[in-house]
Amino acid sequence: IVFVIVFSIIPITFTEEITTNTQYTAVNIKTLKVRNAMDLNARGIGSIPVGTTVQILKVEKDWFFVKYMTVEGYVQSQFFKDFAVDISSSTPASDAETFDTPTQIIEVEAFDDNIEFVANYVAKPNRSTPIYEKPDERTKKIAYIPKYAQIEIAQIKGQWAYIKYENNIGYILNEDLVQYDALNPYADLFPGIIKYKYAAVIAKDTPLIDQENPNNIHRTIPAGAVIGVQEADKNGMMHVRYMSSRHGLISEEDTISLVEAVPYDKAEPGDLISVFTTFFPVHNSNILIVGRVYNMYLSSEMLNGKIIDVGETISMNDEIGPYRSETGYKKAPIASKTVDYGYGGGTCQMNTTTYNTLIQIPILIKHRRVHSRSGAVYAPVGFDAATGSLASVNMIFENTLPYPIMMQYYVSENVLTCLIYRAK
Repeated sequence: IVFVIVFSIIPITFTEEITTNTQYTAVNIKTLKVRNAMDLNARGIGSIPVGTTVQILKVEKDWFFVKYMTVEGYVQSQFFKDFAVDISSSTPASDAETFDTPTQIIEVEAFDDNIEFVANYVAKPNRSTPIYEKPDERTKKIAYIPKYAQIEIAQIKGQWAYIKYENNIGYILNEDLVQYDALNPYADLFPGIIKYKYAAVIAKDTPLIDQENPNNIHRTIPAGAVIGVQEADKNGMMHVRYMSSRHGLISEEDTISLVEAVPYDKAEPGDLISVFTTFFPVHNSNILIVGRVYNMYLSSEMLNGKIIDVGETISMNDEIGPYRSETGYKKAPIASKTVDYGYGGGTCQMNTTTYNTLIQIPILIKHRRVHSRSGAVYAPVGFDAATGSLASVNMIFENTLPYPIMMQYYVSENVLTCLIYRAK
């Protein structure tokens, strides 16, 4: 039996695309975080209390660009009701775009919650989180999950997850979940995964523009670097995730070539199927920072060109360790509670870059260890993967695709990119 959940909220039907010259209002049905970009991982710039009448300046897919008091930013569109034309809009009524009142009953994709619970993911809430009887905040709370307690997840649909914690099965809002891992590599991608559309080769030294403030430059990407990018917008700008929570743009005109990442189930031998990029600082370099960059080069070279057969399991510590001078590693800063420097510093970033490339495709991560709850500066929180001398500080993965894959790495002046191909 499939249950259909009914809400008196979106979708909204507009006869034309809304522009910022036409404003609408709606009431939010839950407290909403205002973000600086259309991304659940984007930085929060404010919050809107439940039951507030909000000005909608623009409608995007799954997002509204809104104004609340002095804050303007993006909120998720599914949590609104009582839509109306904003009579305070400066646009004369006769010239305003037509607004159709949304249907009051819509069907939302239902959870298959009447069948045996099968875990497809694990994750942890970053605060104490209630479990609801149904995917509706108005229903009964049946238990609370302690902060950072691991839960099992069967399904994720929109902002809700169907979960199990100890003997409790129910629903939680997934906006506070971190440190996801897939138990079933063929399940849908879990929230927060960055899946780039292309691998781009940079034609010349190119500014990575701050998406939030175009007058700022995050850094210059050197000519010849290979980076993961999204499809260009109407202005020819391509989005790049920068460090843990920032966003950048580069011009498509500044690329030599774009290689599309083909869906894994349509890939032919030799096709690119996944790409990911992280960045690292090189300014004010001293011998230890130079050592860290060298270690990224060295560890990347150890896996560069490696073909991983179907069913083969890879331990990163076995592949790029041990982390000693005898292996060729230099002393560099490391993430440790007891020491500041060690041989192999920088290999964690190489491992993290590899991890974020793997999780875009059906590869089973059998073991992963994050650095800490706050993560690493070069990756979104919860999406880092540490390496180390201890067996538990490692990443282990299995090629669960139906064909062999090949790993490739590019390390430039301040850029580290991992690419995965269907092997020839």
